[in-house]
Amino acid sequence: MSTKPQFVKVLLPGVTSQHLGIPPAFWKHISGLSSGNVSLLGPSGRIWPANLVIKEGHMYFENGWQEFVRDHSIKCGEVLLFKYDGNSCFRVLVFDASSCERKDCHSVKPCREAVRSKTFRGAKSARQTVTSSPAFQESSQVYQIPKRKQFE
Repeated sequence: MSTKPQFVKVLLPGVTSQHLGIPPAFWKHISGLSSGNVSLLGPSGRIWPANLVIKEGHMYFENGWQEFVRDHSIKCGEVLLFKYDGNSCFRVLVFDASSCERKDCHSVKPCREAVRSKTFRGAKSARQTVTSSPAFQESSQVYQIPKRKQFE
C-alpha cells in the first residue's frame, strides 16, 4: 500500500497570502516538477490553478494561491494539509485553530475572477470538478510536467 506524500503548513502571523513556501524536506517527493502550472484541489473537489515557482533555493505556490486563500477565507492560526496526488495536483484540506476540519470549505467554488483569468494547459476552467471517472484519469495527463533537474 503506497501512501501519497503530504505536508502540513500552519499559517502564522507574518505569513503572506501572496505565496506559500513548500518545505525543503518535501521537495524529494516532487523532484520531477519544474516551475509552472499546478492545481490545488480544494475540499469541495474543485480546482484552483496556481504556479509552482522554484527560485533561489526556494519552492513555493503563487499566482493562484491568493485566490485559494481568499475563496476559502483562510485565516492566521489555521492549518493546511497538502497531499500530492501526482500529475501536478495537490489536494488541500483546511483545519481551523481548534484542529478540526473546516466543513464550510466543502462547498467553496472558485471566485469569478479566478475562473475568468486562470485557465491552464487545456483545462476548461478553474471551476472544473475533479472526479475519479475514467475521463478525469485521461485528462489528468494534461497537468503532467516533464521531469527536470532533481533537488538535493
